[in-house]
Amino acid sequence: MDAQGDGRQEYEIHPEDDSIEESPETEGTNASRFAIAGALGATTLRGAPLDVIEPDMLAMFGFRDELRGAVERLRGDNPIFGEGEFLQGTVRGGWQPRAVRRDAWRRLNDGSAGRRLTLLAAGLCSSLERESVVAAVAVLNALSASVVIDLLGIDADDLLYPLSLSLAEPAGERVVWRREEWAEDSAERLSASADGDTRDVLRRLLLLAFERIRAALRSPDEVVRELAAAAWLRAVALDDRVEPTVYDSETVADDEGRGGAVPPADVPAGAPPGAAPAAPARLSTLIHGTWAWQADWWYPGGDFHTHVAGRLRPTLYDDGMPFSWSGELSGQHRAIAARRLQDWLATATGGAGVGTVFAHSYGGEVAVRAVNNGCPIAQLVLLSAPIHRHHRRALPHIPDVVDIRLRFDLVLTGALAKQRLRGPRVRNRIISKAFWQHGVTHDPALWQGEGLDAFVGP
Repeated sequence: MDAQGDGRQEYEIHPEDDSIEESPETEGTNASRFAIAGALGATTLRGAPLDVIEPDMLAMFGFRDELRGAVERLRGDNPIFGEGEFLQGTVRGGWQPRAVRRDAWRRLNDGSAGRRLTLLAAGLCSSLERESVVAAVAVLNALSASVVIDLLGIDADDLLYPLSLSLAEPAGERVVWRREEWAEDSAERLSASADGDTRDVLRRLLLLAFERIRAALRSPDEVVRELAAAAWLRAVALDDRVEPTVYDSETVADDEGRGGAVPPADVPAGAPPGAAPAAPARLSTLIHGTWAWQADWWYPGGDFHTHVAGRLRPTLYDDGMPFSWSGELSGQHRAIAARRLQDWLATATGGAGVGTVFAHSYGGEVAVRAVNNGCPIAQLVLLSAPIHRHHRRALPHIPDVVDIRLRFDLVLTGALAKQRLRGPRVRNRIISKAFWQHGVTHDPALWQGEGLDAFVGP
């Protein structure tokens, strides 16, 4: 998934407590805080815990380490009578979002994990467009699927693909953000639930979050649209109803990095960590991620394709039929894409095997599924890839894995995706600067500025 045309947009990280104030200077920090608060303690549809937040991410944004355990202890409680009651009491006391966010942040870091949802509600009512939509997605993540389904009277698919909205459909006319109007209206509407019960407060909060996400998809700001789309990407992590299909030969029970497919016979033993090994002088290719089929960065003539072909891999495929896939948000589509990648590589390389595969986001899952099905890849370069069992199982069969990602990825956090890959054959490069865009890791300017060409290797 990509936000196109905005260049590289950085934000400063402010771990100090007073940076919780609503301000353009601290919007990136607070959007990140909201994303983290929503992801802590998140579970799948069936209630299995999702381990999303790395330990260093908490301290980076001023959270105390103890918060993780405190939020996890809330998981066994009924949020309607836990976090919801705190929010209800705040609404009854007169809803002033800016004052509430200060108080909720202070109390949250003093150990009162029950203030988490109140902090997110205040963030949702922010006049700042980007932090407001991140808070909206975080509200959905903070409440268990069973509670959301019960409160709104919807089914699981409406939760995963919010209220049946489709990203495949035109978003309609762009709507200019009216910051003060949203801040006032959202605060008033949440206050209107003060005379109701806790369920009514939570219901109004959820409906407000869905409304905010729908509006964000029509924003002129492409970063805002990308942040809103995390509400759909959550489906990959949340939906544990999916069983293995005929399109996927992997064994679900094997999730410890041992591999489930026959190791490719022509792949040499893995290179030790350290200096970048020389890449095989074989055909290389790029794989785009979810919803990015229409983008041009990965296509011959696109900016990243041009960068890789000119500076890294002169054997990068540049003929008329590059590999692509649907980019649909579906495990079945990614499994089909992996099979088709195998077929494409066999044809394009004449059976000689592929040198380097550069894969962005969920394109990385397409690549590792192919490896687990027996497809030889000598070097895999992952760009902002969400990490799942498929990646861990593929590691023994890829001689060199290069994992390039942001120190904190707002979109992947909203999507409840694991963001770090570890293993003896993995060379990690984490970009220390903070960026709004999930797609910045395929920006040629970032590669040049961060020296990524040398890290990947000749």
